[in-house]
Amino acid sequence: MGVAIAQLVQKWMRGRVLWGVWIVGMVVWTYLLVVPVDWLPPLLRFGHGQGTGIGWGKLGHVSAYALLTAYPFWLPLKRPQWVWAFVATLSLHAFGTEYIQTWVPTRSGTWTDVGIDHAGVAVGLLLGGLSYWGRGRFGTLDLDPDRGATAPEADGGASREDAQADPLRNG
Repeated sequence: MGVAIAQLVQKWMRGRVLWGVWIVGMVVWTYLLVVPVDWLPPLLRFGHGQGTGIGWGKLGHVSAYALLTAYPFWLPLKRPQWVWAFVATLSLHAFGTEYIQTWVPTRSGTWTDVGIDHAGVAVGLLLGGLSYWGRGRFGTLDLDPDRGATAPEADGGASREDAQADPLRNG
């Protein structure tokens, strides 16, 4: 009974942590998009005010939106269709942050950026969908070696490898 409760608590905590990571990611990404460029660390100021067009900054947009879109495929959702709610949220986020940037000094919201953000959402759907398909087809990657392992006496005898190795049982 105690082990079952511990597993339930562990599963519940894992879900909460996964949700928390997505929410923190959204908050941090929103902050980075809507503050003046002067507030950003120098590492994140590339391409602003230089008329560089599509460059490293836009690759960051695509990558962030792709990650935020693909991540819900690993969240414990009651229904897989809820992924579309994340897509809608991220689409509104792309439009909203670009609109807010029109009011922020040293920023400018553009339709090109909205399109680039949506390209990231499309990449995230592709990557998340592929991972979802792969888990269904090939199973999950279990990083806990003790989970699912059975002792020979627990499954009623020796394992198949033991039976094949013992010439007396192969008769």
